[in-house]
Amino acid sequence: MRAENDDLRRIARAAGVELEKNYAQMILMNKENARLRQQLHAKKNKPKRTYTTGHARLMTSAEMTQKLLEELQKKEMGELHKVLRQTIFPGIRAKHAQQLKEAQAAEKAAAKAAKEAEKAAVKAAKEVEKVAVKAAKEAAKAAKAAEREITKAARAAARGRGRGRGRGRARGATRGRGSRRVGDEDDIDDGEENSESEASSEGSPSPRRTPIPSPSPSTHSSRNNSPTGGGITDEDSDSGDDVVSINGHRWAGRRNLEFQVMWTDGDVTWEPLSNVNDCAAMDDYLVRHDVDDPLRLSKRKFLIDTTLEAQNE
Repeated sequence: MRAENDDLRRIARAAGVELEKNYAQMILMNKENARLRQQLHAKKNKPKRTYTTGHARLMTSAEMTQKLLEELQKKEMGELHKVLRQTIFPGIRAKHAQQLKEAQAAEKAAAKAAKEAEKAAVKAAKEVEKVAVKAAKEAAKAAKAAEREITKAARAAARGRGRGRGRGRARGATRGRGSRRVGDEDDIDDGEENSESEASSEGSPSPRRTPIPSPSPSTHSSRNNSPTGGGITDEDSDSGDDVVSINGHRWAGRRNLEFQVMWTDGDVTWEPLSNVNDCAAMDDYLVRHDVDDPLRLSKRKFLIDTTLEAQNE
């Protein structure tokens, strides 16, 4: 029992010593932390610099001379800066502002010049494109005109071949819808021709009648001697050139195409397509309407001069 008590006392003394040691260590740590916190967070006051030497300090020493020079320079520089701020610095600032303004103006001018150059380039490109389109249109127009000329020449050649074969148009014989065609009737005398013309005038009146002259013996002999037999001669075929112009067209009954023809003697009549198909005025009329075939003309009645009235209206 005594031994156990001794052991307990020894353990208690050791625990007390350990507790005191820990307490002392805690106090030291708190003080150290307080010092460190003060160094870190306390207001820092810069201490004045003191000159400490191990010997006597004289005013003529190098250290003191340098110090006096620094103080003098500081004072002089302060006064100099004050004067400069009043006299020179405003001019320098104004000059700097002017230079900055000039630089900005130059930059704006360069940007404006670049923009103008870009606009000029775009405009030039548009002009080139416009010229190209215009040239293409002119080329297409020239090609179309050439095609028309070729078609017109082909028609003229066809007319020439038709006249050579005796298929020309005879003005006096075929003008007007009520007129009588010229055929191989060389044996009909003057009386019969007059009676037939009167009968035809009673049956279907025509505003324009041109009496058909009886063929003379010389004409009859020339027809008999011609290669085409009793056909129409070149003189008769060329009589269709009496057409001055074509004033318009219409579709009679939606089927028969008729043209309002102006003749050299001042008459105006409606003629079927077969009477004026091979005349030069027909080519001009087709060119005016931009078609190659008379059958492609519009179905509506068209007149260039609406004041003209046909005699067989």
